[in-house]
Amino acid sequence: MIRDPESPIFGPRTRAESHPNDGQQSSFSHAILYSEIDETQSELKRRSNFRRSAIDDAIPATKQRSVIEESFRPLLLIMSAFGLLFPSDGGQDDNCRKLRCRKATFLKFYTNLVVVLVWSAFVRYVIGVVVGDIVPTHITTAISVGVWYFQSACNAAICLFHSFRSHRLLLFFHNWQTCWQDSLHNTDAELKFPRSWIKKRVCVMLFLSITFVVVATAYPAVGRYGSNEALRNETFFVTSRILGSSADPFFIVLHCYAAGAWVFPVVPFIIICSVLTHQFEKVTKKLESSIDHTGRMTYCLRTLRRQHQTLCRAVNEADDIFSFFILVTLSTSFVLVCFLLHQILNGSGTIALMGIVWFGANTVNIAIICWYTASLHEKAHSPFRYLHNISVLPGKDQHLQLMLFLSKLQGECIGFTMWGILVPTKEFIIAVLGAFVTYFSLIAQIF
Repeated sequence: MIRDPESPIFGPRTRAESHPNDGQQSSFSHAILYSEIDETQSELKRRSNFRRSAIDDAIPATKQRSVIEESFRPLLLIMSAFGLLFPSDGGQDDNCRKLRCRKATFLKFYTNLVVVLVWSAFVRYVIGVVVGDIVPTHITTAISVGVWYFQSACNAAICLFHSFRSHRLLLFFHNWQTCWQDSLHNTDAELKFPRSWIKKRVCVMLFLSITFVVVATAYPAVGRYGSNEALRNETFFVTSRILGSSADPFFIVLHCYAAGAWVFPVVPFIIICSVLTHQFEKVTKKLESSIDHTGRMTYCLRTLRRQHQTLCRAVNEADDIFSFFILVTLSTSFVLVCFLLHQILNGSGTIALMGIVWFGANTVNIAIICWYTASLHEKAHSPFRYLHNISVLPGKDQHLQLMLFLSKLQGECIGFTMWGILVPTKEFIIAVLGAFVTYFSLIAQIF
């Protein structure tokens, strides 16, 4: 066995590969096997070393934040203010070590407190409805509010889990940039991180999210202290017969934190998914433009494959963060839209109006997650339709790269999953619409 000096990352190659006429097919199969094994081992070692160093050095272990984390900085601050995330230390200056330690301790306590409060709002609501402390206007309204509180509490718990799990979101930012810079394409201007685009999108999404939180908080506040009797009856979820009206401000504050936990986790999902989709699209366009009319490649296929593999690693890292969030959001929002549509069709006046608002918010939430995940999946597999147009000689390195590229695209689905169960695709969206019609018909007959 000898190693090809021109292909150090693809492992050992046999002598038969250097002489295609002698056992060409067997040698080529062994080359693919060794390439996959070597790449898998090097990737696992790279991830292990990176995570160990990142955890030991309090992610990130430099005074200067990564470009991606700096672009997401406004979002991270707002999420920290709502107790959904406590940021990592920004450096290792010994003069500020005690101050940073106190700040980190306070933020951890605050984050845990917010999660406890949001879950207590859900538990308090369920117990209040059962024992009669809270009197809903209709059973479908009671179920809708309870499911919404449960979804918000789950989102807050997921954010807390990933914050304590080695700052999972910040680790992803740093790992994403490190993988991209360490690959062979770090000088490709077309595939650079769209830093200015991310900042603009973060600002727009934050404005919309904060507006939603303000409206969601003002709704019960105006209902409890306004003069509209119908609206006051609809804001039953921030009242308590036992504690009286003196506890209403506290429940309104809990409702505000629940609204923040409901909307803010969607923002990083949208932006990260958009950037990854855009980068997959760039790789596909580069591949398409590199194939001439004779089927020959004018650009290095190995580089394109490694670019695609780097993006796949980023998708896998991000899926560890968002997979359970996607499962919770889609399942609970699906239940919500069924009951809210029933409330709209059977209600009138203020009841129907607020039902339309919440129905629209949850429908948009489902549409955003399904569409972005489906688009990412489609763009990740889009190079497949161009690879068959490439003409290569069997046994050559380009043939090896082509077979590895095809095996990756024909393997498991690339994209965000619902807790590893399935990848929401466009076919999944059609199935969800059909299930929605079915379950809404059942709810309409039962209630």
